[in-house]
Amino acid sequence: MFSLLRRHLSYANIAATLALLLCASGGALAAAGHYLSAGATAASAFDSPTSAPGGPGASAAGHHHRITSIKQISPKVRKTLKHDDGAPGATGPTGPQGEAGATGAAGPRGPEGQRGRIGERGATGVEGPTGPTGATGANAVSFQRSGTLTELVQLAVFPLFHLANGLALDFTCLDFLIFGNDDLTVSGPVGTEEQARMVATQLNGAPVADAARVSYGRVTEHRRGEAMTIFTLPTNTNAPYVNRGHIDAAITTPQDAVLVDAYVEAAGGSQYTCAVRGTAFITPR
Repeated sequence: MFSLLRRHLSYANIAATLALLLCASGGALAAAGHYLSAGATAASAFDSPTSAPGGPGASAAGHHHRITSIKQISPKVRKTLKHDDGAPGATGPTGPQGEAGATGAAGPRGPEGQRGRIGERGATGVEGPTGPTGATGANAVSFQRSGTLTELVQLAVFPLFHLANGLALDFTCLDFLIFGNDDLTVSGPVGTEEQARMVATQLNGAPVADAARVSYGRVTEHRRGEAMTIFTLPTNTNAPYVNRGHIDAAITTPQDAVLVDAYVEAAGGSQYTCAVRGTAFITPR
């Protein structure tokens, strides 16, 4: 075996083998030195990239390497590079208040709420002062008169009311042979005026055969004391003999105003019957 080695051993083979060993060992040493140097100086490289002797820009060959990328640090070394969080810093001063924002658009109307319960009744207030005396109101005078006439010719007068100023309202019944008349008459001082309206029907609701007469009159100086006929309601000459009327009359004097609301009835036949009932409202002028 040794004879075989001697046969191939020469100076050239020895030189080539030494060269190969030196290259392999030198690359391994260079790589080991690179990682060890980087791990040893990682902190100084992060703190100051120009910490090599000789000032800024000086070479740190053989001693320090500048770390410019996290990839230059060994993964094992990277796991050991941990630090604790520092204490929180002091609170900074309050900044100036910002400007008020623009007013937003009005929102939609909400649903109507439920009606609340009725509140309790409040205490009774104090009584107020007595008001002034009001004007004199109207005086109401009610009247009702009736009569039966049996003579062929007969006249009956029924006073309804008389006032102190001379105003008088009378109901007159006249039986003349086979027919009769109901009259409402008024008399009063100079300046008395009257106006009336009447609706007349027969007992069965048909219109009155002989039209009722309604008048308008005025008492003048020459007629002072004379009676004015406000209306005339006659009886019928044939059956049915009963007629009825509703009268509204307005009478005025220089001192008073009188409103008359009355119902009258005129019944003919074998004997004549007349009747009136109503109310007069008297108001001072």
